[in-house]
Amino acid sequence: ALSSQEIKALYNAQANQYYNNFTGLTTGTYTYQGYSQDMAGNVNVSEMRQVNVDTIYPQINFTAPTPSNNTYLSANWTVANITFSDANLKNATIWLFNSTRALINSTNSTTSSLYVNFSGLSDGIYYLNASVYDTAGNVNNTETRTITIDTLNPNVTLISPANLSYLNYSSNVNFTANISDTNLANATLYIYNSSGLYNSTTTTLTGITNTIIGTVVSLIDGIYTWFYQIFDLAGNRFTTANYTVTIDTSFPQINFT
Repeated sequence: ALSSQEIKALYNAQANQYYNNFTGLTTGTYTYQGYSQDMAGNVNVSEMRQVNVDTIYPQINFTAPTPSNNTYLSANWTVANITFSDANLKNATIWLFNSTRALINSTNSTTSSLYVNFSGLSDGIYYLNASVYDTAGNVNNTETRTITIDTLNPNVTLISPANLSYLNYSSNVNFTANISDTNLANATLYIYNSSGLYNSTTTTLTGITNTIIGTVVSLIDGIYTWFYQIFDLAGNRFTTANYTVTIDTSFPQINFT
């Protein structure tokens, strides 16, 4: 239990306190101190204290060469570069997360700008953002950018016409291939004859991961070499082997003699 002296001390501590809430202050530096005076005119003054009022959020931006949002990279690394500023700057941090939002790396600095090269990354989706803090506790953030690391070439298997095949029709020849990749972009069929490039047709495959593509072309009699070239969204390229097809619509000649 408290003694009578302790109870009196607690009472006096409450009774002799003065409280004031200064509202409506604008951003800036303020000083304050306390004065006390007794009935006999004795005056005492507290030490001078200083407080900084800061309601302004710090500024932060991604700058080059940071990849844009929804970028696909054929590399096992990516970079980030930010600039940031504030009158009462504390620090800024760049964050990199993987597809499950697990933190891969965080790097901070107290001075602008901040450049980071995140290396040794596995293929997959990553999320990149940054935050800046001032000494008053104000925080500002960049947008979150999605970056896909893809170092694998597309996979392609030619189907038809079979290599070294002969066809007795020239209209509606269907050149087919089985194509797969996590981030397909497009496929281009190239057909050459003895005169050079006879046909090139590009098919958009964005959003598709596996498909059998067929490109129908009308030919004339002759020997043709054909192949597909596939690109994914990261710029990885795969070119198939050359297949040869011969178009021969002429009937053989026969006569009784």
